[in-house]
Amino acid sequence: MLKLTNTEYNFSYYNNLYSTKENDGVFDINQLIEVIKYNYLSEPIEKLRNVTSKEEKKKLKQGSLPAVTLSGIFDERNSKGLQAHSGLIQIDIDDVEEFDAVFDSLVKDYYTYVCFRSPSGNGIKAIVKINPSEETHLEQFYALEKYYKEEYNIEIDSACKDIARTMLLSSDPNLYCNPRSKVFEELYMPQVEVKPYKVPSTNSYSIVSEASNNEERCEEVIKTLESRSIDITEAYEDWVKIGFILSNEFGALGRSYFHRISSLSSKYNSVECDKTFTSLYKRNTGALKFASLLYYAQLAGVELTYQNSSCSTESEIIVEPLISDEELFELLRVKRKELANSESIKAYMVCKDEVLKAMVDVKPKIKEDFLNIKGFGAQKFEKYADEFLITLLGDKTKENPVVQVVELKQESKLDGLDVNHKLLYEELRDFRLSIANKEGLRAYHVFSNKVLNELVALKPKSKEDFLNIPGLGLKKFDWFGEELITLIKK
Repeated sequence: MLKLTNTEYNFSYYNNLYSTKENDGVFDINQLIEVIKYNYLSEPIEKLRNVTSKEEKKKLKQGSLPAVTLSGIFDERNSKGLQAHSGLIQIDIDDVEEFDAVFDSLVKDYYTYVCFRSPSGNGIKAIVKINPSEETHLEQFYALEKYYKEEYNIEIDSACKDIARTMLLSSDPNLYCNPRSKVFEELYMPQVEVKPYKVPSTNSYSIVSEASNNEERCEEVIKTLESRSIDITEAYEDWVKIGFILSNEFGALGRSYFHRISSLSSKYNSVECDKTFTSLYKRNTGALKFASLLYYAQLAGVELTYQNSSCSTESEIIVEPLISDEELFELLRVKRKELANSESIKAYMVCKDEVLKAMVDVKPKIKEDFLNIKGFGAQKFEKYADEFLITLLGDKTKENPVVQVVELKQESKLDGLDVNHKLLYEELRDFRLSIANKEGLRAYHVFSNKVLNELVALKPKSKEDFLNIPGLGLKKFDWFGEELITLIKK
């Protein structure tokens, strides 16, 4: 087995958990497997498993067992000390009641690379291959957390999202290894859980604003934070989510906002901040909304109350196919087969029947609705959501779908634009609506308001410029790209 195991995965080794600065060497995956499978640590592990006192267990874990930072090589054992990501992530499942059943299910999972009994004896540790990237590590953990919950109803230890998380070595002759396990590539960032919260009376600041759009709201938030030197990015996870919020709401224009908010932290590094925003901007799925930024400010003691803003309306299209749920399910199965054939893979690898049934139940009207469907992760969202949406909306299901025009209220995006930019904004909005009407789609299925703002700001003059805007791709360029570029040049 060891000969078949890929040795390209390397990580820092520590004699015990008291080592927090320099590592005590570098391990590869073969060495880790050898130590655990062939009982190098049988004596301290047996002692640990026989101890009942929590304090004694803690002391033994800290002082008697070696550990590795599985996700990479570190010069110091913290997130800032990462030198190279290993392409691996640790999965901890604690207090497993039906150990054999859970272990067997994980062994059959095609993402399980290594799996063994934890040092304490009542848990399971697994190793999964992921993309070797510091930038996407957090999102890959969240995607795995979602995957294990949806596939096996298993809660994994959230502490493993820390890129510098240490894995204590164990002893398990039944260790499982599949050198040919698949790399888990999905990304996911959960929404910020906004809970009812009352700003404390001390060290708090409240202001009533007449801001009429989110650009003005964001400016108000940032100015308030700056005036009081309040850092809302102390936790790395919060910093990443704020970057997603800003890039989702403002696109490339959110970069300056991200720098201003980040600069309030003592950890601020302009180069790192810029690089991070670029990466988040490219990967943004639109899951995190602007209201979450206001929530982060509120948690920091800054509460801003806004007057009602004036809105403009825009006609958009809802398409409702007149077919039964059974017919729709069959159409989705046909679409799944088409997608599978195009990639030369099995149909279930696109998605399972349960996911198709969920699509029938939910009947997504916009792409983002797929994010609420169990088993349809971020990677599948990016690859297949548009294709399934076409089937669900009806232009592939009926020659004459029922089209209902409705008025949807939206915030005006024209405030603050000069005359030429306002004209371009309106021209592009009319262009989008004309295509939507022609195809029987909602306007934002052509491109979103975020993309509309990007087009006004960046004014693409070539195919390359067009493709560099998130939310636009080759399909949309072939669909309307040249016509759009001609309009912008005009």
